[in-house]
Amino acid sequence: MQSLEKIINKLNPELNKGKFDFVLKECLKLKETYPESSFLDNYIGLIYKSLGKFNEAEKFFHNSLKINPNNYAAINNLANTYKANNKIEKAIENYHKALNLKPDYIQCLINYGQLKLTLNNHEGAIELFLKSINLDPKKKGTWMANFNLAAAYMQLNDKINGKKFAKKTLELNPDFAYADKLISNITNYNQNDDHINEIESKINITKSNISKGIYHFILGKAYEDKQNYAESVKNILKGNQIISQSINYKVKTHIQNIKKFTEFFKKINFEKYQVNENKKFIFIVGIPRSGTTLVEQILSSHSMTFGAGETNILENILKKEFYSKNFNINNSNLISQISLDYKKNISYFNTEKIIIDKSLLNFIWIGFIKILYPNSFVINVTRDPFENCISCFKNYFEGGLPFTYNQKDLAIFYKNYLQTIEFWKDKLGSFIYEVKYENLITDSKNEIEKLLKFCKLNYEESCLDFHKNKSPVKTLSMIQVRQPIYKSSLNLSKKFDYKKEFSELYNELNKSP
Repeated sequence: MQSLEKIINKLNPELNKGKFDFVLKECLKLKETYPESSFLDNYIGLIYKSLGKFNEAEKFFHNSLKINPNNYAAINNLANTYKANNKIEKAIENYHKALNLKPDYIQCLINYGQLKLTLNNHEGAIELFLKSINLDPKKKGTWMANFNLAAAYMQLNDKINGKKFAKKTLELNPDFAYADKLISNITNYNQNDDHINEIESKINITKSNISKGIYHFILGKAYEDKQNYAESVKNILKGNQIISQSINYKVKTHIQNIKKFTEFFKKINFEKYQVNENKKFIFIVGIPRSGTTLVEQILSSHSMTFGAGETNILENILKKEFYSKNFNINNSNLISQISLDYKKNISYFNTEKIIIDKSLLNFIWIGFIKILYPNSFVINVTRDPFENCISCFKNYFEGGLPFTYNQKDLAIFYKNYLQTIEFWKDKLGSFIYEVKYENLITDSKNEIEKLLKFCKLNYEESCLDFHKNKSPVKTLSMIQVRQPIYKSSLNLSKKFDYKKEFSELYNELNKSP
């Protein structure tokens, strides 16, 4: 009889092609022959995790560990699943367990470092990434450790080390376009165009559509720096076309799901929910590239606040509960548990200060925020719609935002965002404060004073000097917000003839709803 490992090795190519359901079916059949295999249960757990079925994944990792408590790979995978399922305390506990069993477990060091990076513990993350690299006899480490180091340093505005480790990543994995994207973020191509030549050669040889798309976005930015408008737009359009064709996204389905939440809240009387909750958070919402990172950087410069960045913690908890068959908004125990889950997970960022959660798509969940944390502050950041959408369309967003890669989808989604915000404003009035990006740029001190007043924070000069803030920044704006406010980002559509090149976006935005 063939050994189990040989059978699994034959299934691996199918798994790499994304045929998760097929491989899962085959592995569940193998359970009949190998009912007590820690290796097989761990493998099945990994498939369930890849499918986003975290509860099933946890079950099989636990089964694996019942058979072999010292299976450090299963412990590491269980920790990764807890992390993905917002069970941060359990994730940390299991990373420690795996590393106690195998202190030189490189992949676990990287995974734990990624969690620390997510929690803005950059010092701890960098220590773990460097340790994983030093375990390599040649001190080169894996491309993954080098890339995470590059990202960590870039987020701390350490461009020298950021670029150094991004280049090391590319030495080990030349077609890892995300590393080139990091280099692109800090490169002024008007002064140095060596990187352009590298990217143009890579486009011709890469076999990855995602990499090809990212390379075109990089060139779009590069040629804009060089003020070569025609080449910039050509690459932006090509990059979006490639990424859009590589993902399965239906904007109408996405919007239908959003409308389920607003429909749900149409008849809700918020005054009847007297939740005994004094905890305050600041939630910044909006569309990407609207100025939300700038607002977070201003507010996190205050001595009483802590910027957590885009956590997605609340969204993940609410999605899981809202779609559950047992969800009942009038179940006070359930509401208390949701509130507790969010507070527990977000507290890993900081327990003393008012935490700023800049998960932009939380605009969908404002009604829940009002019920869960009635003393909190919601700030919606707006920008000229066409300028905002152009800025989205010109950029590749790692890890999501699929509506940004098609002009019509982007415009439709943007208009739905406006409608959703108007719905919440009608229901909740002064619970939502609106910041206009253009006003913040042109009348900074006055707008910052009003913003702080809304958040019930005393004025501090440090908020005006936000560019001196040492907090990590994880978004595409990581370079811009390290500078004092500048006005060159205003009215880009007048600088370039975007209405002609992006006419589908412009026309759709101006259509009646």
